Amino acid sequence: MVKNRSIKFLAVIMALMCVIVPCLTSCFPTDLGEDMEEVKEHTLDFLREIKKGDYEEAAKYLHPERPADLQRYFENIEEDRDIDFQSGITVKGYGSMGTNTTYFGESDVTESYINLYLEVSGKELNVYVVVIDNPQGYGIYEFEIY
Repeated sequence: MVKNRSIKFLAVIMALMCVIVPCLTSCFPTDLGEDMEEVKEHTLDFLREIKKGDYEEAAKYLHPERPADLQRYFENIEEDRDIDFQSGITVKGYGSMGTNTTYFGESDVTESYINLYLEVSGKELNVYVVVIDNPQGYGIYEFEIY
């Protein structure tokens, strides 16, 4: 009788594991390999256009659902912090980064985030970037400078 209960208990545990493990793995960031390299490159390309002062070209790196007046945004930051993006943007390092894919209806939505440490005009900037890949497009959805 005890042996029979142990087998039933093990069967229940194994069945729960088959349900719980896939749920847990979908809640945490996925493999950061190629996806994060693409996000880094996309963000760096965006910053190269900002450095050139070509805000129209930089806007092509934004997600179609999140257009922005980049010239006004960056000029305000330059004025507030007494910096000049066109004098040069140096990536000093990367902080936390991750990616997560969620299934909505008939499509996947991938959200990737990256923290960058930049130097502009001798001043350090912390930047948080979110890149979204969904049926509406691919691009920078959020770009915050702290």
